[in-house]
Amino acid sequence: MSKSFWFILISVCCVSDLVAQKGFIPTFHTGFMYHEAQVKSITDTITEHFDSAVATLYAAPTGGFASGNSGYNELAKVQEFDVDTSYTIEGVLFWFAYKNQQSASTDSSSVDFVFYNMDSSAVINGIGRFVPHTILQSKKVLIADIDTSQYFATGVNVWTFPSFIVYHNYAVGIRFDHLHIKDTLALFSSTDGDPPIPSLSWEYWQGSWNTLLNNWGLDVDLAVFPLVDMSNLSFHEAPFVHGFKLHVYPNPASSFLYVETELEKPASTGMVLYDMQGRIVRNFPEIYLSSGIHTHILSIEGLPAGTYCFTQYINGGSGIGKLIIIE
Repeated sequence: MSKSFWFILISVCCVSDLVAQKGFIPTFHTGFMYHEAQVKSITDTITEHFDSAVATLYAAPTGGFASGNSGYNELAKVQEFDVDTSYTIEGVLFWFAYKNQQSASTDSSSVDFVFYNMDSSAVINGIGRFVPHTILQSKKVLIADIDTSQYFATGVNVWTFPSFIVYHNYAVGIRFDHLHIKDTLALFSSTDGDPPIPSLSWEYWQGSWNTLLNNWGLDVDLAVFPLVDMSNLSFHEAPFVHGFKLHVYPNPASSFLYVETELEKPASTGMVLYDMQGRIVRNFPEIYLSSGIHTHILSIEGLPAGTYCFTQYINGGSGIGKLIIIE
């Protein structure tokens, strides 16, 4: 069941000299990554913007949050991703920090998960920038169906779609056009100043796109993580990501999985399997492995046919991917 978290607010901070429109209020609401760790390393998922981030939440003095809807009445919050080399994308993970639904179920309050092409332009602080414009994928989601949690493992919301190749920058996030005025929803963000590349989080406000850095004085990234298909690389060709490689096959699968892991150093590892509602359906025990390549067979018998998401935890980091089970 979805959960709301309440927290203590502290004094209003002054924003950067670049911004006059909005203020923000830090909170004590902190998100925890895998096994209480705050460093997330995911193979087959784009997470460079969160690799060393502390997940947090910034409130608006008008109500709501900088990373969600607020009293300023923004219509969208999205995270831009910098594309150096083309790759295939097949879904997105969203980590929501806060939800407060006051509307009735008959109101059908909802948000839209959106995938934008960065194919328009605007001048931001005197500099020409590409901004979100064309929607390539979208999905309407009832706010009642969105999970929130301080812990990524129990708060992830999975959105999958037919895979396609991206060749240049894109942005992924949420739109609030159909969110009831009584309801509040917010993603986690990194802590101000954490992002390795500044000014990649955006909002649509007062009829135009602008960065959160420009509008709020907050240099943060949003907890949005694209799922990337790296199957065109062999296991041995794939690079180590924070000390490990991961390959799960067959995919689709029916009764069992081979999990192939290569470690640069000895590590503890375990695996969890989620359904598309973010519910844990299998939790495989943690074991300790030496460095090198290891292959294990895991049973998935008894699980209904459908699409799932797996997470392999390795010393505080993890590998995440999509799994299809067939009968």
